[in-house]
Amino acid sequence: MLKQLLKLALITGPILVAAAPIKLFYRPGPPLRLNEDACAVCAMGIWDARFAAAAEFQHPGPDGAPARGPLLALYDDMGCLLDVGDAQPSRPTRRIWVRSAAGDRWLDASRAFFVLDPATKTPMGSGIAAYPSVTAARRAHTVPVSGVLSLPELREARREWRRARGITNP
Repeated sequence: MLKQLLKLALITGPILVAAAPIKLFYRPGPPLRLNEDACAVCAMGIWDARFAAAAEFQHPGPDGAPARGPLLALYDDMGCLLDVGDAQPSRPTRRIWVRSAAGDRWLDASRAFFVLDPATKTPMGSGIAAYPSVTAARRAHTVPVSGVLSLPELREARREWRRARGITNP
């Protein structure tokens, strides 16, 4: 019996050790409490998970002291997150998450695909929805591939949207 346990440990031990870092470094996104958390920009309650976003900023130390660690901000609409990023460009963003348009999970914004569609009713009217794949975005919106945007393309589209409306200070 002891020999069998030892064999089992020798076989499964390396597998468990190899798999451990995957779980340790996987970060699905910040906790989101619907109808309790508020947007860091407009202070509106976050009530629709499908359009929420979050950003982790480097929290600066006082008077040039070393940074004190990350600061997390939640947003009710991806438009709020993009606008505050443009308003405070010196604030270094460490990571951005967006909720999938299905509202079931967080997506890493740098790997997500976005559709900017005025017909999509979002909390602040940005019309921005995020998807885990181009296929999912096209299926939901019946847009051509050119209508599916990466995060940098979405930032530029949002800036253009603000310019067209004369909004200079988000």
